[in-house]
Amino acid sequence: MNSSVLKSVPYAVVYAEQARQRAFNFVFLDKAMIQMSYEIASGKLLRHRLAFLPSPSLIEFQTNPDLYLHETLYADMVGYQVVSVPIRIDYDVRDGVPNGLQHPAAHLTLGQYQNCRIPVSAPVTPSVFVDFIVRHFYRAPGMKEAKIDLNLEQAFQNAQVLDLQGAVHLFSPGNRSA
Repeated sequence: MNSSVLKSVPYAVVYAEQARQRAFNFVFLDKAMIQMSYEIASGKLLRHRLAFLPSPSLIEFQTNPDLYLHETLYADMVGYQVVSVPIRIDYDVRDGVPNGLQHPAAHLTLGQYQNCRIPVSAPVTPSVFVDFIVRHFYRAPGMKEAKIDLNLEQAFQNAQVLDLQGAVHLFSPGNRSA
């Protein structure tokens, strides 16, 4: 999902266009989409874009409610109180790309806020990203914790050059010093 796509366009339109173009790696049962792209050159990770695009409307729920009502895993996803908020974790260390506390090399963006860049300690692997989404968006009370088995030996080297001490940030597991 190109971040420029999010500017001045309602989320439902962005979601529908991404679905129409089949611009996703996989889709959850509730129609949430996962997008992952990585750029590597000379064995070095240059950038990644990881996105979670929850469905802005649950048409499937309207046509097949039993599918969701009997699965406690989706109980929170179908409530009227739920607001669909896309989540992106970006990483970019290419030459010429700003890198500082205002625009960290690795950062989390919530929703369509143009300047929302919450620092992340390091690049994020696909398994860590999917685990993050599953743990925090697909669980129900009394249910065994949903998680992905992570192989942290396959984590990216910490390429973050910012001193994040004193700043609220997310820590990427498997983070190793460069």
